[in-house]
Amino acid sequence: AGAKGAAFDLGIFRIRSHEIKLKEVKITATRRFSDTTKIDLSKSKFERSVMIDDLFSGSYGFSKGQDGQLYYKGNQVSAISVNGDDFFGKKNSDVYHLLPALVLNGIDVVETNIDSVTNTTKLRPAVKVNLQFKQKYSKGMFGNANLGTGTSGRYLANTNLFAYKNREQ
Repeated sequence: AGAKGAAFDLGIFRIRSHEIKLKEVKITATRRFSDTTKIDLSKSKFERSVMIDDLFSGSYGFSKGQDGQLYYKGNQVSAISVNGDDFFGKKNSDVYHLLPALVLNGIDVVETNIDSVTNTTKLRPAVKVNLQFKQKYSKGMFGNANLGTGTSGRYLANTNLFAYKNREQ
């Protein structure tokens, strides 16, 4: 034994690399969850010009990617429904820029990392959005129409009109 603070010569160390081949790597989430966030819009007074798509652009935790994909708090939204049902098909995100926000009573956002089919835990949560319409808007029509005229009898007409009543669309 040497004196306190004395240096020792340990010699030369030789390091060799050693390869370990893994047969399988399994990554699992440690916590299972299913959370519902309710956004109450029943007392909100929106102008007629404010569309639902405007709420998806930076408000209430929503954002849109450059590709137009909807995100909620950074997680990709996999489905949007209205009153618990499909609204003009599964790929319906392009109708919300025509539908006024004043029809909304609230928005439910369900985040879960549990796969409902296999009952396994997923690494990324699935996010589903359910838009709740006010009762008086359980039926309606929305869309837009463009008309144009020009010289020499030229004209242009274009319409996108959507109608719904409860589950009929």
